[in-house]
Amino acid sequence: MVLAEDLRLSILQSAIEGKLTEQLFTDTSVEATLNELKQIKIDLISKKALKQTKPCNSEDEPPFSIPDSWAWVKLTDIGELSRGKSKHRPRNDISLYTNGTIPLIQTGDVAAAEKHITKFNTCYNEVGLAQSRLWSKGTLCITIAANIGDVAILDFDACFPDSVLGFLPFSDAVNIEFVYFMLLAYKSRMNQKASKVAQSNLSLDKINTMLFPFP
Repeated sequence: MVLAEDLRLSILQSAIEGKLTEQLFTDTSVEATLNELKQIKIDLISKKALKQTKPCNSEDEPPFSIPDSWAWVKLTDIGELSRGKSKHRPRNDISLYTNGTIPLIQTGDVAAAEKHITKFNTCYNEVGLAQSRLWSKGTLCITIAANIGDVAILDFDACFPDSVLGFLPFSDAVNIEFVYFMLLAYKSRMNQKASKVAQSNLSLDKINTMLFPFP
């Protein structure tokens, strides 16, 4: 079992380093794609549909080599990366859940999913929704507390608390499944960046310093 897991991680690592396929130089250049994504981000910010992210330094060195036709990016260069919301205290207040029909995803639901989140155990009602945020189907969920670095893609609209990050690409130029597999390969790196306190926690700011390969 350990050998099988090691092989899986080795294949994942080779994939995100661009070693498993020939490079297609007839594709749109990575520079052109990133310029397009940058303009989309600027437009979203100007329309107040996206918050301006505060500048932060990247990691000093890329963690491995990638093809010349790829680029190193932060996740916030290619999509929205934000924490979930659960403003009300206490969080278990029954008024948030009575007769609820709106899926609420917890870290355990992300950990239990096999690539796609298809099941949930808890629902918000309209009161719960009002103090949270509804994320759209196709959002990539990333756990940053308790179990660090678990990832899965929403198969339905849902809310989640601030122990989960949501990632939404700026356009179809960003393949959400590539980002999913890339983050699987990055799980150990994310765990290394997590604060080791009573309960491990990975901040949004720390993820925003990480460099990721972009084909």
